[in-house]
Amino acid sequence: MGDMTDLSAYASQSFDAVLDKGALDALFSADSAALRRQAEKMFGEIARVLDEQGK
Repeated sequence: MGDMTDLSAYASQSFDAVLDKGALDALFSADSAALRRQAEKMFGEIARVLDEQGK
């Protein structure tokens, strides 16, 4: 189990692919600024750990 908004345990550009199985749906289950910030943090971490050739 991990925190999708804090992937600091993983080096930058260390993954070729990132899969989301429902996390984004959970974050957008309600319209709130706090949930939007969580989604922004998640996408920021995904961008950081994803290799530049990744998907």
